[in-house]
Order: sequence, then C-alpha cells, then structure tokens
Amino acid sequence: MTGNTGLVVTQLTKNFGDEPAVRGISLTVETGQIVALLGPSGCGKTTTLRSIAGLETPTSGTITLDDDVIFSGDGIDVSPERRGIGLVFQSYALWPHMTVFENVAYGLRVARVSRAELRSRVQEALESVQLQALRDRYPSTLSGGQQQRVALARSLVMRPKLLLFDEPLSNLDMKLRESMRQELRQAMKQTGLTCVYVTHDQQEAMAIADRMIVLRDGAIAQEGMPAEIYARPGNTFVASFVGSANLLRGEVAVGGRSVRVLDAITLELDDPAPAGAGTVVIRPEWIRAARDADRRNRIRARVADVTFLGNITFYDLDAAGTSLRMQSTSFDHRPGDELDVEIPPELIRVVPIEEEVS
Repeated sequence: MTGNTGLVVTQLTKNFGDEPAVRGISLTVETGQIVALLGPSGCGKTTTLRSIAGLETPTSGTITLDDDVIFSGDGIDVSPERRGIGLVFQSYALWPHMTVFENVAYGLRVARVSRAELRSRVQEALESVQLQALRDRYPSTLSGGQQQRVALARSLVMRPKLLLFDEPLSNLDMKLRESMRQELRQAMKQTGLTCVYVTHDQQEAMAIADRMIVLRDGAIAQEGMPAEIYARPGNTFVASFVGSANLLRGEVAVGGRSVRVLDAITLELDDPAPAGAGTVVIRPEWIRAARDADRRNRIRARVADVTFLGNITFYDLDAAGTSLRMQSTSFDHRPGDELDVEIPPELIRVVPIEEEVS
C-alpha cells in the first residue's frame, strides 16, 4: 500500500428524503493512518462510514480508495464486497457453532483460498490480536473483549485496503474498554492498515486516533490531532464536546491581549483574540492553586463544592460571582475554604459566541 493516497472523500452528501444527514463532507485518511469520526448521535458519522463502505448510496460526492474511484455522483458505485474494505461493528456476529479459527477463516473459505494459504493467513491474523492460544475455543467460552478481537481478526485476515470501525467497544464495560483501546491501536499500527473509527466517546477517539474529525449536524466542526483539538478548540461545541470546559461570556479588549469575564474578572491572554464579545474556554485542569504572589491571572476564590474521584478531584469555585470548575490531583480543600488560583494566559482560548453560555 506504500505510495497510495489512502481514502479521499470529496463533498459527500446524503439525504434521507428532504432531510440532509451528511452536508458536503470532505476528508482525507492517509495510508496507515487512524482517523476517528467523533460526534453525538445524529451528527452523520455512521452515515458517512456506511457511505464509504457502500452500505448507503450517497446523494452526491466522490469517494476514492488508493486512487481508485469507488463512488461518484456521476454514476460509479462499486459494490461493497468489491471495495476491499473491512468492517468491525458493535455486534461481533460470530458463528456460535464454529471455533475461533473457523470464524476467522470463514471469509477465506468463501473466497476459495487454498488450504495452505488459509492456515497461514488465519494464524497471522490470530497472532496480530494475540488469540493464537484460543484458536480451538468456541465464542460462548470467550469474554467480550476476546470476542471483539475475533471479529477484528476476521476482518484483518481478508487484508482489506481500509478498515472501518463503528462503535466497536460500546458493548464492553469501562475497564475492558480502556484496555481494548490500547490493544486495538497496537494491532492497527502493527498491520499498517488505513482505518476510520466511528465513536461518540471522546476519550476513545483521543486514545486510538492519529487524527480526529469532530462532526456536528452532518458537517465537520473541526479536525486535527487529538491534542491540538483539545487544547485549541475552534468553537464552543468542540470545546464542550471534546473534554469538559468552563465556558464563560467575555469581552475582549482592543488589542486582544485581555478579556473581561462576566464584568467581574480580567484575564490576560498570550494568544491574541479579536476584540469584542466571545466565549472564554478554560479547561478545569488549566486552573491551578497559585503558589507565587506574582503569578499572572491570579484570582481569589471560594470552594463551593468538592467531587472526589480517586485519582482526581474537582473543585467548584466561586470567583467574584463567577463559577469555575478546577481539576486537581490533590485533595487539599473543603467547601468554604478560600484560596488563590491562577489560569496561565498561554492556555486560555477565546472562540466566537455560538450559543448561550453561563
């Protein structure tokens, strides 16, 4: 696959009757890259994935895979089985009467692959997901995570050009999901496959993907590397959907180097913002207990409430009538305590006002 362009989607639209589900989405997934489509229910992420797979017929647009057009509004529509695409869904859909080996080998048997090649490819796929020791077990004897790995191996064995994931971990409990994120990413990087991963889980997307595309109402709200999107959200929707954030109404001064929040607090900005009204984005972990008296953006606050979650603690603060949530790894304060906090000016973001914020 070296030298190919991977997946390119250009101006993709999909209408269901008069209702647009996908509104002119364009995206590129480079060969060997894992890209997550992230968004709430109804944002168009699954419809986009199904259109790429050939399970939905787009209204317009173009889809190319390794430089081959697999869909075009001009009349090209390659059937799903001929696109060279693998699919991993929420449902594992394993044959209960077949062993792990037989489930993984099923597609190769249908394709009439030779017995020697079948054995070799199944063994390779099972090794890539660390299931070779369970090859003779039946699905009913496997855990949910093991069954998901069988479903992944079943796709890998067909050596697809592109692998699509649709909420593959949603049926697993939280602890298992955390471990499976790492296993999935390792397996994908080991095989070098090009992947599109659909999820509504922000942590899952950030843990697995090289790049994220955040969707809203059938259109792209923002795309970039996970750390970039988290640290520099482009709008209030992305700021609130990807991670948690304090979203505050503010007025940026002429020159863009400071912002007045709710007519109560003035904060310095290292990243200049356009003068005028805006939404101030402050992640809870960006707020810190101030240790030095000369720190910039130092604020006096009172602890209104405390939420202890083991490795982290959330403090709900009242700062001159402004509500702020601070995240800390220490459990040092109680409701009613007063403390000085700081918000580093290099972290604060101001984005355009889109909707009502507190």
